Amino acid sequence: MQTLTEFEHKPLSAKLAGALDTLNAVTKVLKIQNVGKASDKRKLVISTNWLNLFGFAPGSPVEESVIGQQQGMTVSLAKSDEGKRVYSRGYANRERETLMDIRHQSKLKDAFGSARCVHITFRQGELTIVPIDPLSSRASAEGVNVAITDANGLYGAIFDVVALVKEHAFSTVTVDAEGDFDNSQEAVLLAMQLRRLGYALSKDDQGRMKASLSEEPVPMRDVDLRVTTPHNGEGVAFNAQSPLSTFAACTSGVDITGLEQDGFAVSSILEWRPPESRDFKKDRETGEVIAHNDKTESGAICAALNAAGASAVFNEDIYQFSAERVKALLANETHFSISLQCDCFSSLKNKKDRQKAIDSLDSTRDMIFPALEIVEQTRIPSLCVENVASFAQSVEHDLFVARLEQLGYQVYSAVLNAGDFDGYTKRNRCFVFATLLDTPFAFPEPVARTTHLWNDIIAPNLEQLRDVTHCKSVHKGVETGRIRLIREGDATGPTLTKNQPRQTKDSVYCQIGDRYYLPSVPMMMQMMAMPSTFDLSAVNQELASEIIGQSVCLKLHSALYGAIKKHLTDYAQGVRGFVKEVVTAPLKAANDMIKPMEEQMALF
Repeated sequence: MQTLTEFEHKPLSAKLAGALDTLNAVTKVLKIQNVGKASDKRKLVISTNWLNLFGFAPGSPVEESVIGQQQGMTVSLAKSDEGKRVYSRGYANRERETLMDIRHQSKLKDAFGSARCVHITFRQGELTIVPIDPLSSRASAEGVNVAITDANGLYGAIFDVVALVKEHAFSTVTVDAEGDFDNSQEAVLLAMQLRRLGYALSKDDQGRMKASLSEEPVPMRDVDLRVTTPHNGEGVAFNAQSPLSTFAACTSGVDITGLEQDGFAVSSILEWRPPESRDFKKDRETGEVIAHNDKTESGAICAALNAAGASAVFNEDIYQFSAERVKALLANETHFSISLQCDCFSSLKNKKDRQKAIDSLDSTRDMIFPALEIVEQTRIPSLCVENVASFAQSVEHDLFVARLEQLGYQVYSAVLNAGDFDGYTKRNRCFVFATLLDTPFAFPEPVARTTHLWNDIIAPNLEQLRDVTHCKSVHKGVETGRIRLIREGDATGPTLTKNQPRQTKDSVYCQIGDRYYLPSVPMMMQMMAMPSTFDLSAVNQELASEIIGQSVCLKLHSALYGAIKKHLTDYAQGVRGFVKEVVTAPLKAANDMIKPMEEQMALF
């Protein structure tokens, strides 16, 4: 067996130049900032690795044009060498940063009004920038009291509540729930969603959950969501000419590699690495907390570099993403692959930290909401969701499955272990597969083992192990019993985690005698069955380890997607004879399942 290649990191500009020639568009959401603390003047600073890729190199002349009042602006490469230019700035120990700085106050006002955020679409030689108005900017002069109930052990109507609120922007929302809703996990999830939309939470005079955009009293309407109606469906918009076309979300590229190895074609990617506390620092002069190490593009760039033919990358927070907004960029995919953030379901996060994350809205427990919104808006024929094994026992899992079934999907759920599919680790993962297609599906069966972790990876690459016996985290892991070890002769090993590079007490180490060693990045890649051609050189070693640690084992992934591929191709072969053209799936409003307001009012 060949020795693994050592990890190599290259500057992003070198990697992006000419590497993504299939990419037609990238999108981002950015904030409009104030010029200074005491100033009411504003600025839009576009600082991103994507500028160079789409022709906006430092020194390039540009021109700004307002599309219309509060309809946005375009920035395009200018034919003349005179006027405004793209520029760059440098930092110690960092590659120079390419950026644009838009400060023309009348243009900003005309293009964006009072919006604080904008949506940017990068195309070759042109940026299209449109305002994103918060829900509060269109708040109605009325409120709503929604009645929900516990149906089959779940308050599934919370999805309808959120859809109703997004559609009508009620100034006040109260929830009249039967049973012990206030102490339910569904109440926690609904509260998180309402807070993300800008609502302040309290209790009304009857002790019910109340969400408000303002303190002004408004007339209230009643809406009964205690009886939900199954989706009546409008047929399946199945792309029989490309039955394995895929929209991949929440991925840094490992599962994209697995998909493409198994014959799937990933055309659209949604990825945005959430900022973490260690990405920020306080400004020494002002005391303001600022981002000093923006990594929000790292996963998207890695995913794009490892996708053979992606045409669009949505480098956006899934909580802000709208399939409706980017429908012109979406291909007619038949499959949606998404790895929901697993931190809040992992046993590695304690109860106190989970509650802290909910309070700060750093928690991703409610990520099922935006995931389902994408499904509802695209009406995609099939989808597969991956998460940690404990997700299968959560309320979120049950709500997710119930909602998919309500939307007309046949849903299958299972916990699979990578070790049962010839994997090098005992990585347990929950998979939820849902389909609108009427062909059979079954999860794969375990296979006979042919691999051996110690013999195949550890023993041939001992020189790549780093001795960390002296580290406090190792001692703490041994003392608490939380250290996870690969011992001499082990055929499989423990699950790698996102925190592997930070050498926590839960990290995976190799034990040889009385010494403890940390596996290298190339060794970790092989433990996850990643090909040596997987490109991690656009990120540093810490980010590379994070990407590997939170990825899926590709041996398990291949077994699963072999079953999904059969399901899709069987259906395609059955319909190919009478499907004469590719049908574009109609985008469906998130709250189509809710009766029109006037119909519901007639009930009271």
